[in-house]
Amino acid sequence: MEYLTIAVPKGNLLDESLKLLEYIGFNTNQLRDESRKLIFTDTKAKIKVVVTRNFDVPVYVEHGACDLGIVGKDIIDEMRPDVMELLDLKYGRCFLCLAGREKNDPKFSNNIRVATKYPNLTSYFLSKEGIRARIIKLHGNIELAPLLGLSTYIVDLVATGRTLKENNLSIIKPFFSSSARLIANPFSWKLKRESMLEFFEKARIFVDERSR
Repeated sequence: MEYLTIAVPKGNLLDESLKLLEYIGFNTNQLRDESRKLIFTDTKAKIKVVVTRNFDVPVYVEHGACDLGIVGKDIIDEMRPDVMELLDLKYGRCFLCLAGREKNDPKFSNNIRVATKYPNLTSYFLSKEGIRARIIKLHGNIELAPLLGLSTYIVDLVATGRTLKENNLSIIKPFFSSSARLIANPFSWKLKRESMLEFFEKARIFVDERSR
């Protein structure tokens, strides 16, 4: 059986993704060590794991550098990569929300600025709500934008809301729910059909068992 290469994201989804990989048979001890390595190989499981930024996961999968990937639904919908979305892994659940220091309805505000990592989704949802705004793209620490006067509002992922609260920000409107998804390169899905299906089935059982 040929090797499968799977991209997993650093950050909030990593711990749960390691549990999935462990269930499938990958030895995760090497990933749990404080190593600066980015590629990990298990010769017994015939799986290579690439640890990368969450926004880079779909890029590696789309271009065939990785066969599979684990990434949030928010990033899939933001980037619209040419990949197969195989399975909702049902962890890492959070909400893409409009938030700000004031709870005023932005529909009735003029010249508002919205900071976000998700310009495409933000544009779509604001337009759907009839909100006209200038969108400012940032790559991290979105909560800083309204505190420093860069933006009036932000659109960002919210899990517990703790970060918003600590920065005196409030949710104004939730837009949609996101969770971790298993994605695949379409060509790899055909070329490595047997091993890809085996991985998918084990992942599906993992999700089902945790949902009981």
